[in-house]
Amino acid sequence: HGSVTPRVDWFAQSKRSNGEQYVQQLPENAVPGYGLVNARITYTSEDGKWSAAVSAENLFDKFYWYTLGPVRSNITGFPPDNRTGSPARGREVAVTFRRDFQ
Repeated sequence: HGSVTPRVDWFAQSKRSNGEQYVQQLPENAVPGYGLVNARITYTSEDGKWSAAVSAENLFDKFYWYTLGPVRSNITGFPPDNRTGSPARGREVAVTFRRDFQ
């Protein structure tokens, strides 16, 4: 009747500095750490010729910053006009089907 293979993994990234050296010296300018859970469940037919899978990256839809601009400048000590950053991707779900013709 085939087989079912589950997979769950956890990815962690500690806080990290970002940008030019003068920006990195201030601890509040670090990009915060985060942890993500990814999951996949795959069904493979008994003869192994086809499979179907459902997967999710960032399963719990955690918001986190991929990059983040400085809170204040180490040169002037004043806040920038605006703080910029790139939020990371949210939850992504995929369904895949595979057929082996050999």
